[in-house]
Amino acid sequence: MYGIVFSKVDVVSRGVFELFNRDGVLRYRMGLGDYEIYDIGGNLAFYALNKDIVYLDDIEEVISRIGGKPKELIFVSRHEMRNPRPMFTSHVTGNWGAAELGGKPNTISLANPHTITAFYRVLCKVRPDYGLENFECRIELRTMDLR
Repeated sequence: MYGIVFSKVDVVSRGVFELFNRDGVLRYRMGLGDYEIYDIGGNLAFYALNKDIVYLDDIEEVISRIGGKPKELIFVSRHEMRNPRPMFTSHVTGNWGAAELGGKPNTISLANPHTITAFYRVLCKVRPDYGLENFECRIELRTMDLR
């Protein structure tokens, strides 16, 4: 099972959540603190958060209380850039430096490059189905000097 984490206070994250549920396919399973848990079939769980995703520090605790631990989590959120334009990006979460928006400084998540690539391909493929042809698709990669 895979888990997809959304924020209901982030306009981008909430919009993607609504796209997933545009035909009413998400089944509400339970509420737990700041979370609402939804299912779609047996391979995906949706975690809808009632706060900004950058302040998320308790997802592991919530998942352990729910049961059915996903093998990977995908976080859907807005992304700020110097030259804003409509774009979907797929990248590792975390902080390469200071933790100005939450999380831990100098800490990035473990990532599965196969999942990042698969998610990227699906985003690019389904854009026309949702009227989002004007959105670019990008995989964001960063490198760090380890000297």
